[in-house]
Amino acid sequence: MSDVLTSQPNSHIGETWIQANWRPVAAFVYFFICMMDFMVMPFLTFLWHEPLSHILTQINGFSPDIQKEILAKTTIFWSPITIAGAGIIHMAFGAILGVSAWGRSSERVELVKQNATTQRILFGQKPPSGDVDNLQVNIIKDRQ
Repeated sequence: MSDVLTSQPNSHIGETWIQANWRPVAAFVYFFICMMDFMVMPFLTFLWHEPLSHILTQINGFSPDIQKEILAKTTIFWSPITIAGAGIIHMAFGAILGVSAWGRSSERVELVKQNATTQRILFGQKPPSGDVDNLQVNIIKDRQ
């Protein structure tokens, strides 16, 4: 009895780990991509470039035009890779995670409806006839 009532939608027989857990994995991958592109890589780029004071002391004797070119080539700024191409990766992950969250919630609603019907059958009550959406209302009325 407890197996029926506590069954999860991901506990289907023959389902692999990745089939059961692809939604959290996709969310973690997107989180990792955003962290690397917007936080870690800009910080590492800032740490790894040569200090500006050191560059200025080395180019002190050159003409101003050459100094300008050297400064333009030696100062490095991180530009987020995922923003290139109009940020299509963010739109794609937003669609994937949004639709999967909607699908997951509809799976959960269906599971709750199935469990409520199973509980009624196990406890000897007749399942309600008609629309399944009225099932929750009937259960609340029965408890009162």
